[in-house]
Amino acid sequence: MSGVSLERGANFLDLAFDWFILVRCADSSGDTDLEQWNPTSGESKADQHARLGQKYASLGHRGRRPYAQRADNYQSGDQLPRPIDQVPHDLLTAHERKLNSTYAPVWLRTAYGRGTDARHQELLAAVENDLSDVLDGEDRLLDESTRYAFEDAPATAEGSNDVDASWRRVLAFAPVLIERIAGGLYADLNVPWTDPSLSPPSPSSPSPPSPSTLALGQKHFFVADAQAMLTGYLLWVHVDEFGGAVQRNRIQPAHLLTIAGRRATGMSLEEIIGWREVGRDGILEDFGVVEGYTNAGSWTPPE
Repeated sequence: MSGVSLERGANFLDLAFDWFILVRCADSSGDTDLEQWNPTSGESKADQHARLGQKYASLGHRGRRPYAQRADNYQSGDQLPRPIDQVPHDLLTAHERKLNSTYAPVWLRTAYGRGTDARHQELLAAVENDLSDVLDGEDRLLDESTRYAFEDAPATAEGSNDVDASWRRVLAFAPVLIERIAGGLYADLNVPWTDPSLSPPSPSSPSPPSPSTLALGQKHFFVADAQAMLTGYLLWVHVDEFGGAVQRNRIQPAHLLTIAGRRATGMSLEEIIGWREVGRDGILEDFGVVEGYTNAGSWTPPE
């Protein structure tokens, strides 16, 4: 194939998600001649990327383990399941690959309408202390209109009808949010299959697990979406191992460090949110007054 590079892109195949799009999959009949990444798909590159990112998340820890094992064991020159030029190597940017190499919270901006650049800076400025204190590093900020403008319809101050569909697309760019943490990346590789910590019981089981159990080993993240721009309240999300929302509430930027401190002391998710019912777009206002900081007020977009 003259003119086609067969070399892998920088750091491609380092992540389990890389192997997920490269390896062919099997359907219920056992047919393995199916492609995760389909070069002849009628979808746009961005839409196929987003769909596969959510499909990868839906596998859970056990379903992702074979891909994590391949990423962990791969050495240059090993035989690959199909020609490497058949899948794109640039689905993740260098910044995103760095973000996915370590575990830390993420701040995601999804609203990029008129006037939101200045408004977003106001939200960032309202964070107590430096943003890096909350996100464990400045590189945890995802702010790029060509990649993260997920919102298909404007939100109102009362909220969007499809909030989850917006933020869930980030799992294609930051699969680390649903990977397991136990001291390092893919640290569950040698955990026995029967270990309950690898795959918590189903929410429909006779004794449904607590939100803290569902969120065990997972990361939380913050979303500056259209509603956050209007109200000043960020969307705060905890996900389970399948990418579903365990906890989804609204908080002020000034309280992010308070949350980080409570998590660092080992508080459960229920303790952090005050033992209230795990909410859907609830407003958490009782984290106390942060001296020297004021709540981000409401905002009216320019005409």
